Amino acid sequence: MIAIEPEILYIRLRRDVSFWFLKEGNNLMDEVFNKIKSLLAAQINAKKFNPDSITLDTKLDSLGLDSLDLAEVVLDVEEAFSLPEVSQEEMVNLKTVKDVVNLVQEKQQQK
Repeated sequence: MIAIEPEILYIRLRRDVSFWFLKEGNNLMDEVFNKIKSLLAAQINAKKFNPDSITLDTKLDSLGLDSLDLAEVVLDVEEAFSLPEVSQEEMVNLKTVKDVVNLVQEKQQQK
C-alpha cells in the first residue's frame, strides 16, 4: 500500500514492515536509509535490540543478525527497492548499514 499526502509518503510492504518519511527536505540517501532501518528493525525486533540506535555506521554483526537473518534482510531490501538480485559476493561485503545503503543506490543506478 502506498499513500501520498502533500508532505508525507507512507509505504506498507507487508503487515509487519511499513515506513513513512517527509517528502520535503529529505535527500535520496535519507530515504534509502529510513527504508533499510525499517527493514532491519523488523528483522531484529525479536532480538531485543533497540532499532532507534541504528545509524549508518552501525555494524550489521552488532545487531545480532546471523547469516540467515542477513539473507532475509537482503531479500526484503531487494523487494522494497525493486532491485535486481544481490549476489553472494555483494552480500558478503555488507558490513555496515551504510554498505547496504550504498549497494541499494548502486543497484538503482544500474536499472
